[in-house]
Amino acid sequence: MRLIDVDKIEINEECTFSGKGIKAFLNAVPTAYDVDKVIERLEQQKNQYFRRAEEIKNKFGENYESQKNYGKACSYDHAIEIAKSSYIA
Repeated sequence: MRLIDVDKIEINEECTFSGKGIKAFLNAVPTAYDVDKVIERLEQQKNQYFRRAEEIKNKFGENYESQKNYGKACSYDHAIEIAKSSYIA
């Protein structure tokens, strides 16, 4: 899903739209915020911290650094849930 930049919409008094015309018009409006891309990036960051935590744990055992990376991964997971719940799909 993406949010459009309403400030970039220009409609004059002579505009008329049909079903397909409305969708084409809205698709042409610049994106202000693409929730799916944000979630994708957050997922990448979460996975990076999770992998790092696993590497540290496997090499040195459970320690502060592995716990710190697990904590960061959990924080990203929480941010993903917030982003997903912030819009109606």
